Amino acid sequence: MIEIKEILLRIAKGQSKRKIRRDLSVHGLTINRYIKEAVSLGVDPEHCQISQITDELCVAIAGNVTTVKNDRHILYPRDIILLPVKDRIEAYLKDGLTKAKIRKLLARDGITVCQSSLLRFVKEHFSYLDKNITVRLPETEPAKYA
Repeated sequence: MIEIKEILLRIAKGQSKRKIRRDLSVHGLTINRYIKEAVSLGVDPEHCQISQITDELCVAIAGNVTTVKNDRHILYPRDIILLPVKDRIEAYLKDGLTKAKIRKLLARDGITVCQSSLLRFVKEHFSYLDKNITVRLPETEPAKYA
Protein backbone atom coordinates (compact mmCIF):
# COMPACT_ATOMS: atom_id res chain seq x y z
CA MET A 1 0.00 0.00 0.00
CA ILE A 2 2.90 2.35 0.71
CA GLU A 3 4.24 1.68 -2.79
CA ILE A 4 0.87 2.54 -4.34
CA LYS A 5 0.63 5.80 -2.42
CA GLU A 6 4.21 6.74 -3.29
CA ILE A 7 3.60 6.12 -7.00
CA LEU A 8 0.34 8.09 -7.03
CA LEU A 9 1.89 10.99 -5.10
CA ARG A 10 4.80 11.17 -7.54
CA ILE A 11 2.39 11.12 -10.49
CA ALA A 12 0.36 13.93 -8.86
CA LYS A 13 3.55 15.98 -8.43
CA GLY A 14 4.26 15.63 -12.14
CA GLN A 15 7.09 13.11 -12.18
CA SER A 16 7.40 11.02 -15.30
CA LYS A 17 6.54 7.33 -15.23
CA ARG A 18 10.04 6.54 -16.47
CA LYS A 19 11.65 8.32 -13.50
CA ILE A 20 9.26 6.61 -11.07
CA ARG A 21 10.06 3.27 -12.66
CA ARG A 22 13.78 3.85 -12.26
CA ASP A 23 13.62 5.28 -8.74
CA LEU A 24 11.25 2.70 -7.24
CA SER A 25 12.19 -0.30 -9.41
CA VAL A 26 8.55 -0.82 -10.38
CA HIS A 27 7.45 -2.14 -13.75
CA GLY A 28 5.74 0.36 -16.03
CA LEU A 29 2.67 -1.85 -16.43
CA THR A 30 2.24 -1.86 -12.66
CA ILE A 31 2.29 1.93 -12.60
CA ASN A 32 -0.28 2.04 -15.41
CA ARG A 33 -2.48 -0.48 -13.55
CA TYR A 34 -2.45 1.68 -10.41
CA ILE A 35 -3.30 4.82 -12.39
CA LYS A 36 -6.10 3.07 -14.28
CA GLU A 37 -7.62 1.74 -11.06
CA ALA A 38 -7.36 5.17 -9.39
CA VAL A 39 -9.17 6.75 -12.35
CA SER A 40 -11.90 4.10 -12.15
CA LEU A 41 -12.32 5.00 -8.46
CA GLY A 42 -12.79 8.67 -9.38
CA VAL A 43 -9.32 10.14 -8.78
CA ASP A 44 -7.08 10.96 -11.74
CA PRO A 45 -3.58 11.14 -10.24
CA GLU A 46 -2.27 13.13 -13.20
CA HIS A 47 -4.82 15.92 -12.67
CA CYS A 48 -5.66 15.98 -8.96
CA GLN A 49 -4.61 17.56 -5.71
CA ILE A 50 -2.17 15.67 -3.50
CA SER A 51 -4.75 15.69 -0.71
CA GLN A 52 -7.07 13.52 -2.84
CA ILE A 53 -4.61 10.62 -2.64
CA THR A 54 -5.67 9.09 0.65
CA ASP A 55 -4.95 5.85 2.44
CA GLU A 56 -8.52 4.74 1.73
CA LEU A 57 -7.93 5.17 -2.01
CA CYS A 58 -4.71 3.15 -1.81
CA VAL A 59 -6.46 0.37 0.13
CA ALA A 60 -9.19 0.24 -2.52
CA ILE A 61 -6.59 0.08 -5.30
CA ALA A 62 -4.65 -2.65 -3.49
CA GLY A 63 -7.85 -4.64 -3.09
CA ASN A 64 -8.78 -4.37 -6.76
CA VAL A 65 -5.37 -4.77 -8.39
CA THR A 66 -3.12 -7.76 -8.13
CA THR A 67 0.48 -7.65 -9.30
CA VAL A 68 1.16 -11.34 -8.72
CA LYS A 69 0.64 -13.71 -11.61
CA ASN A 70 -1.32 -16.82 -10.81
CA ASP A 71 -0.12 -19.16 -13.56
CA ARG A 72 -1.00 -22.39 -11.79
CA HIS A 73 -4.37 -22.66 -13.53
CA ILE A 74 -3.01 -22.05 -17.04
CA LEU A 75 -2.73 -25.14 -19.20
CA TYR A 76 -0.04 -24.57 -21.81
CA PRO A 77 -0.30 -26.21 -25.24
CA ARG A 78 2.75 -28.33 -24.41
CA ASP A 79 0.90 -29.65 -21.36
CA ILE A 80 -2.07 -30.65 -23.48
CA ILE A 81 0.27 -32.68 -25.66
CA LEU A 82 2.61 -34.08 -22.99
CA LEU A 83 0.42 -34.70 -19.94
CA PRO A 84 -1.13 -37.88 -21.42
CA VAL A 85 2.38 -39.37 -21.72
CA LYS A 86 3.75 -37.98 -18.46
CA ASP A 87 4.28 -41.47 -17.02
CA ARG A 88 6.31 -42.53 -20.06
CA ILE A 89 8.49 -39.43 -19.83
CA GLU A 90 9.06 -40.07 -16.13
CA ALA A 91 10.05 -43.68 -16.84
CA TYR A 92 12.44 -42.54 -19.57
CA LEU A 93 14.04 -40.01 -17.22
CA LYS A 94 14.43 -42.62 -14.47
CA ASP A 95 16.08 -44.95 -17.01
CA GLY A 96 18.66 -42.24 -17.65
CA LEU A 97 17.64 -41.29 -21.19
CA THR A 98 18.51 -37.80 -22.33
CA LYS A 99 15.78 -35.32 -23.13
CA ALA A 100 16.83 -35.32 -26.79
CA LYS A 101 16.37 -39.10 -26.95
CA ILE A 102 13.00 -38.84 -25.17
CA ARG A 103 11.90 -36.29 -27.75
CA LYS A 104 12.87 -38.66 -30.57
CA LEU A 105 11.01 -41.56 -28.97
CA LEU A 106 7.89 -39.43 -28.54
CA ALA A 107 8.15 -38.24 -32.15
CA ARG A 108 8.05 -41.87 -33.31
CA ASP A 109 4.58 -42.11 -31.78
CA GLY A 110 3.43 -38.86 -33.39
CA ILE A 111 3.95 -36.67 -30.32
CA THR A 112 5.99 -33.74 -31.59
CA VAL A 113 7.06 -30.81 -29.44
CA CYS A 114 10.01 -28.50 -29.75
CA GLN A 115 13.05 -29.08 -27.59
CA SER A 116 12.51 -26.04 -25.39
CA SER A 117 8.90 -27.05 -24.67
CA LEU A 118 9.99 -30.52 -23.60
CA LEU A 119 12.73 -29.05 -21.40
CA ARG A 120 10.25 -26.68 -19.73
CA PHE A 121 7.76 -29.51 -19.22
CA VAL A 122 10.41 -31.70 -17.60
CA LYS A 123 11.64 -28.86 -15.40
CA GLU A 124 8.11 -28.01 -14.27
CA HIS A 125 6.83 -31.55 -13.68
CA PHE A 126 9.94 -33.55 -12.76
CA SER A 127 12.11 -31.17 -10.78
CA TYR A 128 12.54 -33.87 -8.13
CA LEU A 129 14.50 -35.97 -10.64
CA ASP A 130 17.04 -33.21 -11.29
CA LYS A 131 20.22 -34.35 -9.63
CA ASN A 132 22.68 -31.53 -9.58
CA ILE A 133 25.37 -33.21 -7.54
CA THR A 134 28.45 -31.30 -6.49
CA VAL A 135 31.54 -33.19 -5.40
CA ARG A 136 33.81 -31.25 -3.14
CA LEU A 137 37.50 -31.89 -3.76
CA PRO A 138 40.07 -31.63 -0.99
CA GLU A 139 42.26 -28.58 -0.72
CA THR A 140 45.30 -28.90 -3.00
CA GLU A 141 48.35 -26.98 -4.03
CA PRO A 142 47.77 -24.39 -6.76
CA ALA A 143 47.75 -25.94 -10.27
CA LYS A 144 48.09 -29.49 -8.95
CA TYR A 145 45.32 -30.84 -11.18
CA ALA A 146 46.34 -28.69 -14.14
